[in-house]
Amino acid sequence: MRRTRKKNISISLKRFLRFAFKRYPFCQWCNRPLIRLPHAGNSTIATVDHIIPKSKGGNHLWDNLCISCVTCNQLKNNDLWDREWMYGPLDWEIVRLEEKSNYLLTHPNSV
Repeated sequence: MRRTRKKNISISLKRFLRFAFKRYPFCQWCNRPLIRLPHAGNSTIATVDHIIPKSKGGNHLWDNLCISCVTCNQLKNNDLWDREWMYGPLDWEIVRLEEKSNYLLTHPNSV
């Protein structure tokens, strides 16, 4: 029996953080401005958060990741928070695919 591949692609957390921070440099839970570089004692450092925690069956797919500040990430821990509470893009997979299709439309010779 053949396996079917998932259309949603797993991504490294470092790559996701770079992608998401460039497009929305705010915590998706509290909307606080974030910074990329770590500074001692600063709670506004950008981190990657799993919307559905790995301990509850979550994964490293685009639609299960968001960026958050250290405070929100630690406060959330492994709880399930409602996506309705989120700011910014709710599904980074859609953002990625839209940007890819826009790029292909403006650069037709790149295919």
